[in-house]
Amino acid sequence: MSAANAVGGDTEPAGFRVSRDPRIRPARRAVNPPSACSRFAASRPVGASTETARPPGQARFQPRSGPRVVSEAPGPGGRRWGRWRIGGSPNGARRRAAGLLAGALLLAGAGTAQAQTINSDGSATLFTGELIVSSNPGFADFGYFRYGNGSLTPTTQFTYDGHTFHLDAISVATVGCKNAENQPSSELIMFSTSRGNNWRDNSEARWVLHLDSHTFDFADHEDLSPSEITWCDVTTDDLGWADGDTVDVKITRRAGTPITVPDGHPVIWQADITRGTGSGADHDKQGWSSSNSYGRLTGPVSFEYKDAIYEVTDIYNESGNSYIHFAVGGPDARGLGDSGSNLSLHIGTHTLAVSDGQTAATFILWQSTNFAWPDGVIVGISTSEPGAPGDLSATAASATWVTLGWSEPEKTGGSAITGYEYRRSADEGENWGSWTSIPKSASLRSFVVTGLHADTTYTFQMRAVNDSGSGLHSETALQQPGQTAFAAVFEDMPDAHDGVTEFKFGLTFSEEPRSLGYLAVRDYLFDITRGEIVGVSRRDRGSNRRWRITVEPHSMEAVTIELPVRRNCHLANAPCTADGRPLSGAVADTVAGPAAPSVSVADASASEGDSVVFTVSLSVATGEQVTVAYATAGGTATSGTDFTAEDGTLAFAAGVTEKTVSVSTTEDAVEEGNETFTLTLSSPAGATLGVAAAATGTIVDDDAAQAALTATFGGMPGDHSGAAFTFALTFSEEIEGLSYLTLRDSAFVVSGGDVRKARRKTKGSNQAWTITVRPDTATSTVAITLPATTDCSASGAICTADNRKLSAAVSDTVAPASSSSDMAGGDAAEDALTLLDGVTPEAASAALFGKGRLSDAQLDALDRLGNRNGSYDLGDMLSWTERCRTGKADCGSTPDDPGAAPSTLLPFGAAAGRRRWRSGRRGRRGSRRRRARGTGALPRDHVIEALRRL
Repeated sequence: MSAANAVGGDTEPAGFRVSRDPRIRPARRAVNPPSACSRFAASRPVGASTETARPPGQARFQPRSGPRVVSEAPGPGGRRWGRWRIGGSPNGARRRAAGLLAGALLLAGAGTAQAQTINSDGSATLFTGELIVSSNPGFADFGYFRYGNGSLTPTTQFTYDGHTFHLDAISVATVGCKNAENQPSSELIMFSTSRGNNWRDNSEARWVLHLDSHTFDFADHEDLSPSEITWCDVTTDDLGWADGDTVDVKITRRAGTPITVPDGHPVIWQADITRGTGSGADHDKQGWSSSNSYGRLTGPVSFEYKDAIYEVTDIYNESGNSYIHFAVGGPDARGLGDSGSNLSLHIGTHTLAVSDGQTAATFILWQSTNFAWPDGVIVGISTSEPGAPGDLSATAASATWVTLGWSEPEKTGGSAITGYEYRRSADEGENWGSWTSIPKSASLRSFVVTGLHADTTYTFQMRAVNDSGSGLHSETALQQPGQTAFAAVFEDMPDAHDGVTEFKFGLTFSEEPRSLGYLAVRDYLFDITRGEIVGVSRRDRGSNRRWRITVEPHSMEAVTIELPVRRNCHLANAPCTADGRPLSGAVADTVAGPAAPSVSVADASASEGDSVVFTVSLSVATGEQVTVAYATAGGTATSGTDFTAEDGTLAFAAGVTEKTVSVSTTEDAVEEGNETFTLTLSSPAGATLGVAAAATGTIVDDDAAQAALTATFGGMPGDHSGAAFTFALTFSEEIEGLSYLTLRDSAFVVSGGDVRKARRKTKGSNQAWTITVRPDTATSTVAITLPATTDCSASGAICTADNRKLSAAVSDTVAPASSSSDMAGGDAAEDALTLLDGVTPEAASAALFGKGRLSDAQLDALDRLGNRNGSYDLGDMLSWTERCRTGKADCGSTPDDPGAAPSTLLPFGAAAGRRRWRSGRRGRRGSRRRRARGTGALPRDHVIEALRRL
């Protein structure tokens, strides 16, 4: 939109601004002129749409002075149109660019997300940052682009309502917008390359982007993609941007329309609602609904009134009527809406008296309210009753009375205070006494409460009264002073019991209790579960202060013992002092039951023809029967051939801790080495499975022994820098028929990298090999394992001609080099620069796109000076070009224009995602791990499209 249109004008020169850069291939566009009916998903006339919805004086943006060039050609219906967008999704360019460039992006950390700040006017600041403007010759954008140009600090993301928003670009580009003549139109774009980052659905129309003094309403953006916010017809001239400019960036959320509350009326609930519209059968509803998921509420969803908690679930207008709904199962809403109700619901400037509504159990309805919801609005409930008294305090004057002090409520409910009421609780609010009136005094705000008990915590509530009734309450608590607290403790309590044997503990009172008999302590004093007090005795003759208690457990479960507080000291058996003080607090403890026994089995062996006898054990003897199932399974030994399969259930009688399982083996004359099978325990009853729930049975071969097939690693490097490395693999003897494909593709188990080559050291021999491994990244720890072979027919099996399997696994680990976190600094950088002496940006580009060659060492050096991800890619090439341009490297030649790169740097063909390093040989057949290569070059506007789709 133009500068004139931003303030209501509608006169601008004709014509279009079209890029003439010969390096940029024009974007594909419709052959025929656009049609408003079928060719375009959305089109908007200049000066129409959302201008009227913006607050007075708030333009979509406020450009600096300067000419604007837009279309004067008429659109459909003879009206003048300022921007066009082709309907549908430009899948071709976006998908190709996304696939080809995904491997080349430098995934730098985005920092910590900002949290929103609430301003004094009720608006919220969601994000603040500083943008450094820069052009990007490779992508034809101007501003900030995370993977190409400019910068945004101190962070590039923020959170709101549980969603994280990434700002990977804030720039002016020519990508998705079209003007009336279906020509590319300049746009301001803000987008994220993170998958699943949905700007369109998770942002709000109340949001505003601020770029210095320019503002852009989110309500006015073009709907091009879920991951972006785009404003068409915005140029760098509008923003006044130039290379190197610093721009203050801010994203704010406009304050909701405040509620209008009568003077003196306290607000008991308030929240901020962003208006939403229902769908389907609820399409006529506007407001907020948690049950039907439209709109957004910020703030509390519940409030307390008259000792009841009400939870709000919906507030909306429908067909001219207004509704507020409450949670099903909560307090009856009719308690709020009787004829004498003093409550009002406020929706912005609209006030609905609850007494005027129709109430039901879960909602209140006001008919014919007929007002429209703003995009953002404050909702609340107020009352004409007084607010809570201020500064409530309780001061102990003695052990039995206190003085309450308070001040008049800040909100009196719109009428004079006629009195005050208080109530108290002696059990932390579990039970309350009745409200007691206090006569009002114009000069005094205090009252004496008597008849209290010493050493008791009291909670007091105070509320004011006016012509509308009793208001909201304040609360305070006080521990009454007085006599020393009478307490008890348990001593020498055991941690656990065995389920059979009695155990003992000590009981000690802080002072001598009044007469306390043996039977009272044994039968009355304690509350005990899963056990019984069977004996008590005084530890000091003639004194009731210290006791020895004996407990008999009733099961294997934990025993809980509690000495509760019995406040009625008139009862003969209550533990109280002679002056009538009960225990100040209960005492409780738990004695755990015995750990469940575990059942396990040990390994066993026998010669061919003998029985393998396994011993199955219980960890401890029990007083009950324990059972466990068992079954054999073949390993290198075959069931039915080498041994006889067994399964069944073992039963341990009470007190028994060991049983055996015998498995018969078969005698043969085959020299096959030792063979194994397993015995596994399962389904225990009365016990748990131990750590050794399975055991190995070994059948010892008593025939002539054969040499085991083994393998060793040699020459393994101590660390790696991200480049490929080699090591030696040697077998103990020749292996017939072993293919390099088996070693390269399926024999090894590698994490942090993969095997790229397997080469025989001696032609025609399979005993000694050279293995090449490529780490995933320069910081990956590469773990390499050649596992033992268990089945000669399996993929990756290594066996001799007489079917002897590789007997043992071989493994090693290669850690990243200690300097890998700073490969671009110190000696490593100097070594890399030396290797690259004289390498021009053109040569680096040619090597990336298959038009030239560099050595493996030079490619590794380019990666170490670039993004250090273990392979040479687009990011490394751009980094080297920048070093050459700034004179930080001796490159032989340097691009003349900092804003333009050589043409050899621009073709983003399908091979630009990631290429296999080459040092001399060409045409080598690619492994199945490499992706198929495409052909052709990709225009840089397609690259922008690709990043928009990520």
